[in-house]
Amino acid sequence: TYEAGLKSEWFDKRLRANVAVYYSDYKDIQLTAVTAVNGAIYAVTQNVAEATIKGGELELEALPFDSLTLSASVGVLDNKFDKVAAGTQGISNRSQLPLAPDTTFTVGARYQASLGDTYEMILRGDYAYRSEVFTDVVNSPILKQSGFGLTSASITVQPSSAQWAVVLGGTNLTDEEYFMSGVSGLASTGTVDVHYGRPREWFLNFKLDF
Repeated sequence: TYEAGLKSEWFDKRLRANVAVYYSDYKDIQLTAVTAVNGAIYAVTQNVAEATIKGGELELEALPFDSLTLSASVGVLDNKFDKVAAGTQGISNRSQLPLAPDTTFTVGARYQASLGDTYEMILRGDYAYRSEVFTDVVNSPILKQSGFGLTSASITVQPSSAQWAVVLGGTNLTDEEYFMSGVSGLASTGTVDVHYGRPREWFLNFKLDF
């Protein structure tokens, strides 16, 4: 794996910009697929030989005001199997690596304000997007997850000393339905199994530093 990057600060440290590019050359990759033999289901580890992954990332963080922090990032990825071992089932040199999106990006904001002389409030919101991916090794069309984004937000109340904090927030606020992984056995068992991501959730946390 080769990586090169630059970390920088601008405008009296009001803007931070980090950029990185990388190249990874993999050999003897082993991935697991599911198959049926004589009516029994087996998880088979297959050696799919060689693959190349290359991409880049850009991260930005800005402080337009002392109380406001803005952040953003974007990543691009190109991956492919360069050479597939003879006899490998369901995978070719046109297949993509599972769970490897071509594009990702995030945006976020954090605002901090005083509540009198004793307490302070922190508001935070984040959005993260990833482009479509295959969630299984053999790139089953039925297990192709379209691009989607997740939104989260929170409000924190704490004393100025920050010794403790109460945090109320939510994740996946738009209740996006998506799956994280899956296995297709249509050709062998006639079934498809998927693992869905978590739905909209709310939380209330209490933190204490001691």
